[in-house]
Amino acid sequence: MKRKLIAILILCVVLCTSIFGLTACSNNDSKPIIEISADGYWVINGEKTEYKANIDDSSSQSTSTEQLAFILNSDKQSYSVRGLGTYSDFDVVIPSEHNGLPVTGIATFAFVDCDYIQTITIPNSITSIGVYAFFNCRSLTSIMIGDNVSSIGEGAFHGCSSLTSIEIPDSVTSIGDNAFYGCNSLEYNIKDGLKYLGNDNNKYLYLRYTISTEIIIAIIDSDCKFIDGATFSDCSSLTSVTIPNNVTYIGNSAFSGCHSLTNIIIPNSLTYIGPAAFYGCSSLTSIIIPNSVTYIGFDAFENCNSLEYIYCKAESQPSGWHKDWNVKNNYMNDFIYHNVIWGYKGQ
Repeated sequence: MKRKLIAILILCVVLCTSIFGLTACSNNDSKPIIEISADGYWVINGEKTEYKANIDDSSSQSTSTEQLAFILNSDKQSYSVRGLGTYSDFDVVIPSEHNGLPVTGIATFAFVDCDYIQTITIPNSITSIGVYAFFNCRSLTSIMIGDNVSSIGEGAFHGCSSLTSIEIPDSVTSIGDNAFYGCNSLEYNIKDGLKYLGNDNNKYLYLRYTISTEIIIAIIDSDCKFIDGATFSDCSSLTSVTIPNNVTYIGNSAFSGCHSLTNIIIPNSLTYIGPAAFYGCSSLTSIIIPNSVTYIGFDAFENCNSLEYIYCKAESQPSGWHKDWNVKNNYMNDFIYHNVIWGYKGQ
């Protein structure tokens, strides 16, 4: 009898361990798995990217000081920070020069999983922050971005769960999707039910979230320039949104699943519409795309089944638009496309 009880207890422990183990694995699926391929490229969730890992070899011309590591940029006139090197301090200060040349970039994946870094100071010489540059820096609480940064790459601060505040300078002209995904401690500037990031001069530069997916009317601040990916995703009660003539970027899936949205006016300032930006906006009946738009991603208007025509100011499809930008429905790779009116002169 005693042996039976022991056997039952052991079985229970094994089963519980298996169950909780499986649960833990499934929870981790929500964040990207980042690796390096055999030929030296970064791999995200099993898909090889176009970004070469900044590993030490003769072609990369990478150098290390007693602290940070650098890589010579293709112009041979400047450097990018490529990693910590031998740096072991909690507070990272990136220099404005290295070997007598300016430091102008933070390389793709430069500080991946550097989870003991607490603060980062980025000098005014830096103009770009690479894709997933600070991915999973879980202890990072503060970052000072220089005034000349123009681009922040996709997922740049993804998973920086302790980051409480960040100022995005006015110099920034592009921000990749999910740049701040998983930054659950960030304090936002809130206005009219919307959450923004910005700076002292413009608190509403970058629209990140809605307070609630139950939002019905969205009035985006006139100073906003970027609408992040999935900002209004599955806001199924949203019937009206005002996009000001300052916004240049609408991210991936930004309005996907907004089933009640019937009309949207695209401003003349807009240049980028991400993949699946309006996916599943099944009540959308009208949209006019201005000449300013230089990129539209794939499936931007898929399953917008009430949309009879897409009116484009351009005389013909711009070269930067994805070939499947106007897919209406996809039945097992059998594509049906929206009707497009080119050279539209109306308002």
